[in-house]
Amino acid sequence: MTVLVRSTASSSACPRCLQPAKRIHSHYRRTVADVPSGGRQIVLSLVVRKFFCQTIDCPQRIFTERLPDLVRPWARTTLRFCSALETIGFAAGGEAGAELATLLGMPTSPATVLRRLKAVPTPVVETVIHVGIDDWAFRRGRRYGTILVDLQTHRVIDLLPDRSTKTAKAWFQAHPEIVVISRDRGTDYAIAATQGAPQAIQVADRWHLIRNLTDLLQAFLARSRPDVRQAGKEAEEAVVQDLRQEWRPIPIPATEQICLSRRAGRLDQYTQVLALSEQGLPPKQIARKMGQPSERTIKRWLAQGAFPEARQRRKKRSRFDAYAPYVLKRWQEGCHNGTQLWQEIRALGYPDSSRMVNRFLEPLRKGFATVESLSRFSAKPAVWLFVQEPTSLSEAEQKEIALLCQSNPLIEAAYRLVQDARTYGSYSSRRAA
Repeated sequence: MTVLVRSTASSSACPRCLQPAKRIHSHYRRTVADVPSGGRQIVLSLVVRKFFCQTIDCPQRIFTERLPDLVRPWARTTLRFCSALETIGFAAGGEAGAELATLLGMPTSPATVLRRLKAVPTPVVETVIHVGIDDWAFRRGRRYGTILVDLQTHRVIDLLPDRSTKTAKAWFQAHPEIVVISRDRGTDYAIAATQGAPQAIQVADRWHLIRNLTDLLQAFLARSRPDVRQAGKEAEEAVVQDLRQEWRPIPIPATEQICLSRRAGRLDQYTQVLALSEQGLPPKQIARKMGQPSERTIKRWLAQGAFPEARQRRKKRSRFDAYAPYVLKRWQEGCHNGTQLWQEIRALGYPDSSRMVNRFLEPLRKGFATVESLSRFSAKPAVWLFVQEPTSLSEAEQKEIALLCQSNPLIEAAYRLVQDARTYGSYSSRRAA
């Protein structure tokens, strides 16, 4: 969409002497890209005038009128277009920003987006009280500089051309108001901070503290691997022993749904009993009013003081029991394929289907899944389970952490200390912010 734009001002100020001029020299057209409207690209066709400067001592004889609220001199895009590109560039970068701008109706290139970002003026640093200093790469492995961040506003305030002590020291000397300097463990920045800002307190930043913590934790967990593997063997023996005593198949979904429905009914009755008991009614009147359960049951519920869960029924004898030792032996040997195990015990005389075998194998799989996490324990991935917030872990990861803590009291103590350090660091960071 092309929009024809003309200036209606009667005069224009000379860019040199700033005196208004009214005498028109000529006209010409400028084509300028503007922000899109309704998904359509907008092109402004500007009819611009040239004026004679009538000031005698002004070196500018002829000038083009300026439109400072719309477009800069010699620019091919409006100020609104440039501002939109800057916003997209800061949010998405060069490549992604160019793609997004093109989809929004502002076709451009990655180089143009980056050029617009580089043209944004750097804010002047007036005062900074809490400053963080670290190195950053102009080109990784070849050239490095120094980055300085205002820890109160969380914004980059300066970039130094190198990471030498002399350059950092000069910057600190130019800011005598600094109170706290957060730095890494390098000696160059330590010397620069000591000599350039002796009045400031030097602290280690949270990232390096957590990095030190993870390095020590990884070494500790690596030394604890024999204890973890031994705990895995003991857990495996416990699983096998439990299955030898009583090996139940997983319940059928329909049966499990019936059990859940009955439990919900009992819970509703228990809630009503508690409500009537709080009103002062004796168990006999409660039983008469509700009809079910009986007075004896109500007395037992009130005496227990908690919801009465249903007791697990005694396991019935199954035709699988005779073949359970063989299946357990083959599982420990490494055969975890349900169909193969069914075929083997079928050759020995097992009459039921493979579906029933898989129902018996499901508790075995769940029990050995936790044991295998201990047997394949590795210190490096375990470190990141230790430093993460417990609520962000999946159910399987939380079980793995619980097993690791159960395997060794020292590991449990280390996990508590790591969580305390992480929580304290987050609280301190929020408080400082």
